Amino acid sequence: MTDNRTKVLFVCTTNTTRSVLAQFVLDRFGYSRFKSSSAGIIASGIPMGNELAEVLAHLGYSQSLIDGFKSTQIDEKQIKDCDVVYCATGYHKSYLEDKYPEYADKYRTFSTDLPDVSSKEQIEALVFRTKNELFDTFLLKDDSISIKMMDEKSLDYSWELEKETFAHPFPRISSDSEMIRSFAIYSYDVFCGYLNYRSVLDESEIMTVAVRKEFRHHGLGNMLLKELERVCREKGVRNIYLEARKTNTAARTMYEHYGFEQIGFRKNYYDSPVDDGILYRLSI
Repeated sequence: MTDNRTKVLFVCTTNTTRSVLAQFVLDRFGYSRFKSSSAGIIASGIPMGNELAEVLAHLGYSQSLIDGFKSTQIDEKQIKDCDVVYCATGYHKSYLEDKYPEYADKYRTFSTDLPDVSSKEQIEALVFRTKNELFDTFLLKDDSISIKMMDEKSLDYSWELEKETFAHPFPRISSDSEMIRSFAIYSYDVFCGYLNYRSVLDESEIMTVAVRKEFRHHGLGNMLLKELERVCREKGVRNIYLEARKTNTAARTMYEHYGFEQIGFRKNYYDSPVDDGILYRLSI
């Protein structure tokens, strides 16, 4: 059977921290579209660093894969068999260009060098940063993102995310609802989030917006708003309204950056926990 996955090789010095965490992150979130591996330029077959193993276990990565990992020395076959090689630093890229110049078109670096870290706090920060960059590079490219009206399967996904995200979930949407409309956003075939709204005459109201935790901070919420605005313009809607918790600064920042203006305030509007409600409007 042909393996059509994109094969990504990560390279650092000893293959015990930087390249390993990149491999584990892409394996976890690549959703079978990518096959990742890692190697070092002076690796010696030892396990990953203890601090990295503890961090990955704490973040829910497979303990058996963590325990079974052994560092690997880079060789020509690994490079030849992969589609792209991501180097931890410019130094590692230069090393490969000198040793294996015939594969130079495969070599890439991260936007900035991955630092050589040792403490658990530093490693946790590097895992987060690396995940964000790999998402932007591999999983959230423009040609991988699609937004579509929800089908029954998407509604099931959205209902589970609704319950995870909100203290008081909005009732489950029916696929034949005449009042509520819903968009789902996907990366390839992976459900990432949704937006529910309703329209009356020339006004629309956003009911809920949610993005899965691992896909947040990559602009997906903004993409959902943009799609809603496009559809509303086509239908002659003039104003889009929504309400947000006063303490939900991440959501409020997204709405305000998009162009929503604050037009109202409702004291103690929310409970569990008690919070004020901020009313927003976008005129289109």
